[in-house]
Amino acid sequence: MSREDLSTQQYKIYLTPKKNQKKFINLFSKLKEKCVYHIYTEYSFVIYDKNQKNYFAASDPIGIRPLYYTILNNKFYFSKDIGTLFQETKIKKEVNFQTLKTIVNNSVIAYSETMYKHIKRLPPGHYMYVSSTGKCSIERYWKPEEIRINYKITKKEAKDKFLTLFNQAVFNRIDDLKTTGFELSGGLDSSSIVSWVKYKKPEDNITTFNMSFTSMKDCDESIYIDAMEKKYTLDMQRLSTDEMDYTSKYSLKNNYKINPYWPIFITYTMGFSVIEKAKELNIKTILTGQGGDHVMAGNLYVLHEYFRTFKWIQLYREIKVFPKVNDMLKQYLIFPLLGEKSVQRLKYFYRKMKGKEKFKASETGSFQELSNFYNGYSISFKYDIIQVLHSSLSVLMYSSYYNIAEEHYGIEFKHPFFDRRLIEFMLTLPPKFKYSEGIGKRLLRLAMKGILPEKIRQRKDKAEFSEVLRQQIDAIDLDRLLMNTNLETLGLIDQEKLDKYKADYLSGKMKNIIYFWQIINLEYWYRFNFVEEHNIDL
Repeated sequence: MSREDLSTQQYKIYLTPKKNQKKFINLFSKLKEKCVYHIYTEYSFVIYDKNQKNYFAASDPIGIRPLYYTILNNKFYFSKDIGTLFQETKIKKEVNFQTLKTIVNNSVIAYSETMYKHIKRLPPGHYMYVSSTGKCSIERYWKPEEIRINYKITKKEAKDKFLTLFNQAVFNRIDDLKTTGFELSGGLDSSSIVSWVKYKKPEDNITTFNMSFTSMKDCDESIYIDAMEKKYTLDMQRLSTDEMDYTSKYSLKNNYKINPYWPIFITYTMGFSVIEKAKELNIKTILTGQGGDHVMAGNLYVLHEYFRTFKWIQLYREIKVFPKVNDMLKQYLIFPLLGEKSVQRLKYFYRKMKGKEKFKASETGSFQELSNFYNGYSISFKYDIIQVLHSSLSVLMYSSYYNIAEEHYGIEFKHPFFDRRLIEFMLTLPPKFKYSEGIGKRLLRLAMKGILPEKIRQRKDKAEFSEVLRQQIDAIDLDRLLMNTNLETLGLIDQEKLDKYKADYLSGKMKNIIYFWQIINLEYWYRFNFVEEHNIDL
């Protein structure tokens, strides 16, 4: 009997696709907890060691794949679905008030928390051991804040290394092109993935899913999708998502019937058209461009970087491309030089003078952000770290329709730009490789020259989807939902503030539409889960 066969007998693995089970067991049998350093795709899993009688659980660095657990009578129960835990343990469904506070005040949730009092989640980039006696230890294994920037790397070296890692990130997530589809928005990220696959596999058929917003100017990216179709032969599935039935088929009520355990923080309803079409075409895996904005884009704190390193010429080049120089200098140069505490004091006194002190709950529900462990001099590097470590990212992934697609439709979404090797490499690069002179994703644009249609490679704009959000909000009876809310009764938000957000929205102001959408969904989620009248259509 081979060593692999013996490993299979000693270990039992849970909560991961069958195709990964043997690989993960073999890695764990040889490396134990260090196995996580050799897995680069999205994952969460639990392994039981029959000899040691203990459990090992791990979650990927970003927190893309859910891993929930609860403790009952000193026993641990794991699941990738919250509903399963409630069904199997019969524990009482109770709201996590601390989580509600952090959402209302900070729009985020602590890494280990969920919306329910007794349900926890393993934080991203962590692993857990549970002994036979129920003793639990959780360790953080991914610490990108310890990465050091390589200021000596050349443009050619960076490009060559990126293409090697990008190729691995993409093709390691493709089992069979015949059953793999690709989101193709016309943006730089998703288009780069599709173009690279077609560049490497020119004879193979590639199925793409393109959401059409031809009647919405700000959302419409059809000219870029047309550019892809002109350059490459693709099996394009153009899906009309301009006018969806948000009052019935895709109403909030039906959304929460499918996924009742998280509020909808960012709208994903239009994605159902992709899932439904993919199911019809027998697509098993869909690759997305998610992560490109987090990993590749860089940030305007290059101003502080150039100032502190006395690179005056580069600083001047950055400043001259912006029309509102004063606002930019204040946010990205002066404030960082003053320091966070000084800026907070200034903002506090300014609000007090203007009578704009914000309503706050008695407790904010604050917690330690992992990105705050970085204490170096490069503010630009810190904000690159925030993009991949901030608690809001894992919450968005956990509450997204990607997990719904796998659970209800059998379709697995994968995200090459969130490959750990790619993230770590991008963090080693000086800021100029990501952002300079008003243009982000510099290295990606360089690497994709001759591969990506020039219309896309050189585009500077991005689609804006507030109008889609407005369609969904307009389908809700706001008067019934937001009058005498549970959020107000719980002391989380005052009615005056809520009325102001509603009035601003109805007058056409879009500034706070994302937060307004979150509050709407938080109220609806609470009613759906904890109030008998949740069946009332809103």
